[in-house]
Amino acid sequence: SSSSSSSSSSSSSSPSVKDLFDKATKAVADKNTRWSSEPSYGDKMEMYALFKSVRYGPCTDGSGRPSLFDPVARAKWDAWANLGDKVHSKEEAQKLYIKLVGKYVDL
Repeated sequence: SSSSSSSSSSSSSSPSVKDLFDKATKAVADKNTRWSSEPSYGDKMEMYALFKSVRYGPCTDGSGRPSLFDPVARAKWDAWANLGDKVHSKEEAQKLYIKLVGKYVDL
């Protein structure tokens, strides 16, 4: 049993939230990323929703909901819409995304 945690801080300053967010998004997009386990469906939807929240802000267009004939797009849109009041800023969404991706990938 090792008591030391492996923190890879090669520089004296810690990476910014934006740097960590960029690293997390690259890890999610990279097909070669090694995941510690398969993220749950709920976590995948939350990753998508948080990413959309960072890129586009809160989901405000109720008429933009995809039709029942596109259940995947509709589920993603619903996850984004359901973030609602849980996320109050772009930086908060970035931090939540980093934390969620970090459950599965070493960042």
